[in-house]
Amino acid sequence: MKHLLILLTACALCATGVFADTLLNIDFENPPYTLGNLDGQQLWTPYPGFPPPDGNVVNSSPTPSQGSQCALLVSTSQTFCAEMYDMSAAVNDSTFNTNTHYLRITADVWADSAYNGIDMRNNITDRVRLVLFGIWEGAATNAALSGAEGQGIVVPVVPKTWNQLSILLDCKNRKVLEFSANGTTLNPTDFSMGGTAPYPQMMRISTDNSDLSDRKQTAFDALWVTTEPIPEPGMLGALVLGLLFLKRRK
Repeated sequence: MKHLLILLTACALCATGVFADTLLNIDFENPPYTLGNLDGQQLWTPYPGFPPPDGNVVNSSPTPSQGSQCALLVSTSQTFCAEMYDMSAAVNDSTFNTNTHYLRITADVWADSAYNGIDMRNNITDRVRLVLFGIWEGAATNAALSGAEGQGIVVPVVPKTWNQLSILLDCKNRKVLEFSANGTTLNPTDFSMGGTAPYPQMMRISTDNSDLSDRKQTAFDALWVTTEPIPEPGMLGALVLGLLFLKRRK
């Protein structure tokens, strides 16, 4: 009986994806990040086609969600401000197998009232067309944000405080399996990955001041990219049979 319980526990852990590998952890802490301009630190570069973004590593206003530093993007005189991170060294064929694993992306975001968010891209010009999360002024529905960004999810984030966001991607079938904001699971069934690459290679963080009426800013912290094993049907079947066996023994 003891050995059966151990086996069932192991199957359950595998089936639920507990054994996850961390591919990328961006916490903006020192080292390697230093206070000041984010451009050129690690693999961060300005998003092309717009004025140089005001992206900085800060330790206050807002207070970081974790540790002592976070990234802050400010949009004032320009309409859009974004930074790009090249994930190809962390997410590639040697670290991620779309046949055996899902891809999870989590982030802490301090949201202002403007549009802000993270979207994953194949490269600078060919986006995966999936906005990890975002709020858009005047956009009350997913369809409104989808029309603006090609593919997006409107998230009920709390303005001017830290929000915890998470998404689980089935890159093989190009589907959004799970999406949650502050512990609340949202319905992702209307969203699928576009683009051409098998998995995202770049991450873009952004904020927007569309009406130029005031200072808009968005802070980011604890950006994690991890893999989770795809549950094996055989494991799930063994788990169910084992549980039925234990029930009968009782």
